[in-house]
Amino acid sequence: VPSVTIGIAGVYSLFRGFGNESKAFVTSTLIGGTTISSPVVLPEAGLIIGISSIAFLAFCVMIGLQWSLKSRGSLASVVGAVGVIGAIAGTIGLCGWLSSSQIPVVGAGMAALTPASAVRACVDPIKGMLETISESGLTSARVTLGIGTIASAGAYAGIVFGLHSAIVRNFDFTVRKLAGVR
Repeated sequence: VPSVTIGIAGVYSLFRGFGNESKAFVTSTLIGGTTISSPVVLPEAGLIIGISSIAFLAFCVMIGLQWSLKSRGSLASVVGAVGVIGAIAGTIGLCGWLSSSQIPVVGAGMAALTPASAVRACVDPIKGMLETISESGLTSARVTLGIGTIASAGAYAGIVFGLHSAIVRNFDFTVRKLAGVR
């Protein structure tokens, strides 16, 4: 639902506000005094958020599955999974959030590391990708954000498949260990 909603807003920007262009674009003044006009929401936002969210959620599901298999009780598995996901997502999310606005070119790609930082880059591209836009322009920032989305989804997919194969490989051992059978 969030990806579709932001996609609808992106379509609104793509079609220039359906005749009301003043509401589909925002003009901002950059640090050097340059003014730039950007869409309120990037037209490709639905795709970027959709890809980023699906990959990140698959990662979260695999962490939850792994903790579910390794813990004896439901509460222990939920607390463990939430703790690990929170620590990883918080660290990666803060890195992506800060890097996206402070590092030229590469920072825009790092905005796609978590869905939260990707939403920030898509909904407020000037603040979300400030240094890249200042140095290379909005088009460069958008292309780099797209490349970063594909790269981060690929990294998450690699981690998900690695965790899945480890879970499958060690399933019998884990179940026997939890049951107390040697």
